[in-house]
Amino acid sequence: HPNNRWLRGQAVIAMARIDPDNAAALAKSHLQDPHSEVRAAVAEVCEGLSKNAATPFLEQLLEDKTLAIQFAALAAYARHHGEQAWSRAEAITAEVPDQFIEPSARALGWISNEPALVRLRELMVGGKHQSAILAGLKGVTNPALTPIYLELIASSTDSTLLTDVWAELKAFDRDTVVAACQAALNSGGEKQVQAVSRLVASHLKERSLGDAIKATLDKTEDRTTRLLGLSALSCVEADRFSAFFITHLKHDDPQVRTTAINCLAQCKEVNLYDTLEKTLADTDKD
Repeated sequence: HPNNRWLRGQAVIAMARIDPDNAAALAKSHLQDPHSEVRAAVAEVCEGLSKNAATPFLEQLLEDKTLAIQFAALAAYARHHGEQAWSRAEAITAEVPDQFIEPSARALGWISNEPALVRLRELMVGGKHQSAILAGLKGVTNPALTPIYLELIASSTDSTLLTDVWAELKAFDRDTVVAACQAALNSGGEKQVQAVSRLVASHLKERSLGDAIKATLDKTEDRTTRLLGLSALSCVEADRFSAFFITHLKHDDPQVRTTAINCLAQCKEVNLYDTLEKTLADTDKD
């Protein structure tokens, strides 16, 4: 199909996966293809080649006049060269059109030095590109990205995004994830605390973060932070925080009182009969 640009590009990628031993020769033979879609596919193939095989091809593709090819080549180049790729990425990612958020995020993720992380955060401003950024970072396991993933959670209430972020964080060293969560809690920022609470309650279940979450709840007046924090505590070590939950049974907000009851329902080692019996007199139906 000589005129079907997209299909030809996909065929190059598929052939490289089917026959990886010949992927380098395939990339070389299509490096100067007249169709930009095929040259962009060559850049994607180069990400799976060895560094020595890929670098000469990628250096040529980085000089291509087509933006799609520059960004695709940059992502692959950064995969092979890490922080050293910043000298190439600095200019290319200075202005990123929306359609190139994904490869740009991937390149910056593989680089992960301080200026690259600053630029990655700039792409996240406004919360418009979370899905594209997360797609770009898929499989990139630089420890420096852990706070970035927490910031992605903080920028959205989408449970699907939370699940997708956790799918990536599971590949990280658990101590690195816990340390990033601890730092986010120590920051005191409401969005950061909420993000960690959501992650702990739904996936992480890390007991060592319990005291830090409780400490933030002792200081905050934010209703959402309190609700999420209480739920997180009930998921990590409910019995240890039963007394803390009980203090919320007289909270002014009925949803906080309801959440406290649900948290107490997770306790197994304390007798809460008298405590819960008294809540039957609550004026709120829930």
